[in-house]
Amino acid sequence: MTQKLSAVGPKEPGREELVGMIGESQTFWDRLMKFLRAEYAPLSEKWHFSEHNFGWSLRLMQRQRTVLYLVPQPGHFLVAFTLGEDVIRMARQAGLATRDVELIRKAPKFASGKGVRLEVREGKDLGSIKRLAAAKMAS
Repeated sequence: MTQKLSAVGPKEPGREELVGMIGESQTFWDRLMKFLRAEYAPLSEKWHFSEHNFGWSLRLMQRQRTVLYLVPQPGHFLVAFTLGEDVIRMARQAGLATRDVELIRKAPKFASGKGVRLEVREGKDLGSIKRLAAAKMAS
């Protein structure tokens, strides 16, 4: 079973708990947050706890629109998107990594779009995330 940031209970995780969970990938978390705050200001952040799914996740919103979710995992983190068909088309044209195009193709479809989760373990993983965020916010 995947460890979740649930040990902190109803209190949202602080920096120490976050770093303890995602470890060295904290560098990539910080780099992505800096990029998103610069590109999509004003950007609000809200922690949400879902015990049955992933534990804590951080929802990033521009006004009333969700840009993406960051989900801490042991030694890395996930970036989750809900993508409509128009965003998926734009993202494919933006030159996503082949593995990310395949993840989107296989992603479950919901009424609001496809639910896509990308792992971040290395700096190179941020490229597709930035492209998907740009496509989503441009649609």
